[in-house]
Amino acid sequence: MTDSLCSLDRLIRLLHQIQPLSDALEATLIRGFKKVIIKKSRTILSQGTNCNHLWYLADGLVRSYLQLNSDDEEITTRIMLPEHIILSIFSYYENQPSLENIEAIKDSCLFKMSKQTLENIYKEFPEFNLHGRVLTEQYLLQADRREAMLRITNARDRYKEFMTRYGHYLEFIPARYAASFTNLSRATFTNIKNNKYMGKGEL
Repeated sequence: MTDSLCSLDRLIRLLHQIQPLSDALEATLIRGFKKVIIKKSRTILSQGTNCNHLWYLADGLVRSYLQLNSDDEEITTRIMLPEHIILSIFSYYENQPSLENIEAIKDSCLFKMSKQTLENIYKEFPEFNLHGRVLTEQYLLQADRREAMLRITNARDRYKEFMTRYGHYLEFIPARYAASFTNLSRATFTNIKNNKYMGKGEL
């Protein structure tokens, strides 16, 4: 984790690119966020609890996963890179317990804001609704890209798509998480990575 990256600077620049922020709005946003440092393998949100905050990932790496009942099996559903907005979307918008866990997979710097604080900002600064809409669209596009990746039937092509998006972070992503995220068996993922995959057996 790099100290120089542990700030809101990149988020503020992005928001200005969408539409310039007034000084008052920018100051209110900065006051509304609280910096949190999450160590590797520590939980940000637990399955079964309500998601009442969103987080901006300034630096680090985070995943979300489902904990299944059988044999403590986990399914990694998202891998989130720096500059991602993080939340359990179902829990946040429906005010229901989260269906997923969210945890850091390397030491991470995040900035969290409560749902109530964000709602207050929308009311005080109606122009910020445009920024919120654009960020929501980006969030949904990220989810759609993963769905598109999973529709790739060829295992090597699916691995290649994963590497295009996450290859720079592969050293920090355990193989079991990457394999689960790409819906490949761990053996297949590892064999493709090591150029040993023969195209037979379980994906």
